[in-house]
Amino acid sequence: MAAVSILLWLIVVIIPHDGTVAFTIKDWFSSDVSRISLTFAINPTNWVIVFTLLSVHIAFLFISGSKQELNHDFIFWVLEAGQIILAYIAVTAADLWTVIIAWTAMDFGSLVFLLFMHKEPTNSQVITPLFFKLLGSLLLIYATAISSGGNNQILLLNNIPAASSGLFFAAAILHCGVLPFRFPRKEKTEIGTVTGLFFYLIPFISSLFLVVYIPYKEIPFLSYILLSLFSIAGMYYFGLLWTQSRDEGNGIYYLTLAFTAFTIFRFITGTHQDLVPWLVLTLLGGCWMMLFSHRGSSTRFLPVFLLISMMGIPFTLTSYGSSLFFADGFKFSIIFVLIFQILYLLGFYSYLASKKEQFDELDSSSQLNYLIAILFSVLAILLISYRSSGSLLNEISNWWACLPAILALAGYYFWKRRKTDTSPAEKNKADQPKIDGRIAKILSFDWLITAATFMAERLRPIANGFSNLMEGEGGILWSIVFMALLVTLLRTG
Repeated sequence: MAAVSILLWLIVVIIPHDGTVAFTIKDWFSSDVSRISLTFAINPTNWVIVFTLLSVHIAFLFISGSKQELNHDFIFWVLEAGQIILAYIAVTAADLWTVIIAWTAMDFGSLVFLLFMHKEPTNSQVITPLFFKLLGSLLLIYATAISSGGNNQILLLNNIPAASSGLFFAAAILHCGVLPFRFPRKEKTEIGTVTGLFFYLIPFISSLFLVVYIPYKEIPFLSYILLSLFSIAGMYYFGLLWTQSRDEGNGIYYLTLAFTAFTIFRFITGTHQDLVPWLVLTLLGGCWMMLFSHRGSSTRFLPVFLLISMMGIPFTLTSYGSSLFFADGFKFSIIFVLIFQILYLLGFYSYLASKKEQFDELDSSSQLNYLIAILFSVLAILLISYRSSGSLLNEISNWWACLPAILALAGYYFWKRRKTDTSPAEKNKADQPKIDGRIAKILSFDWLITAATFMAERLRPIANGFSNLMEGEGGILWSIVFMALLVTLLRTG
């Protein structure tokens, strides 16, 4: 499997920068009234995501061989490979009907994984998250239907009408998996954490990738103010929780909440179409958090490549990912982006600089696998940065954008060095940010499932009585009466 993945990795590398490789499955679904074909393409927009997914997949294959818990159970390799394949389908989809099929397949895969990991699942673990994903999929179907004009025409991603941009954006947010809010996310074992990463973070990135295709449409001033306040509050509140968390599962969840708020802010400001580098860094950074579990003198320098890409230095990924903000010169909204970038960077630094298991404890073959996996991640960063490079003038002109992040990281580093009077107990307490229990209960949306269950129980006798009425004597007569009533309502409506 690793050899095939490396071969695909090399093939994707040699795809021309401005080229497009397309593939179509004609008449995948056909009936008397409609025909649906599935169209896929690797183009300059999704190439970086495809390449990142391949690099993450290769890293998982090699590093999992170094983890005793994963090395002897191939089911986790199968689950991870399946999730990566579904992600490929989602990000290479060239039309909206293909995206709908991909999202549906990913939802089914997530359901299988959750049922597999939780022998006795609860609503908060399975039903509620899937409910919001289903809402996102249904909203995408609705937006696609009204955008296609009801004539089943193929609606390409680069031809999404601006009038429906809000619907498509809401569908991506609902489907990305951050809802309902879960504080904190508890994982029982390392296996659940590592494998759960791919079934949470990869669908998150694949869903938000749709946002880069959505055209910008101005929104009313009042809505702009409210959404700006909401997104900025989410960016900073969850960003601070992200910098304080030392647990991988909770940390990645807070990161995705902050990044979702950041995506909303970028969308309402019309700068969301260069979010791809941020998506790449979030995926690579999250995978490093999970897989970079052994540290040593020979591996200590490796996270530097990832951290440099997050500083906004010219010709790095965050510089490319903020180019639309800097295109018109300095403006007030840039300050909010730079502050978020600082929180984003400090969260990764806090984890990557923390003490973990010793690299020297691994045997020689495991050390080799570990280094190969990290090497592919580093090469991915370098190659993507090279392929995404813009003009020299634009990059150099925005050199100042990296100064806040560099100064903040330097100050944070020296502050941590000086902070020696905190007791271990206080450190452990500080590592677990607290959230008010009432807020957590409201935002978990468990009350929504409880209310729906209550209503279903109350309506069940009515449904049973109606069913008995229709199936009993005179049922045909009652059917005619209800049909006449329905026709009358439709004609008068």
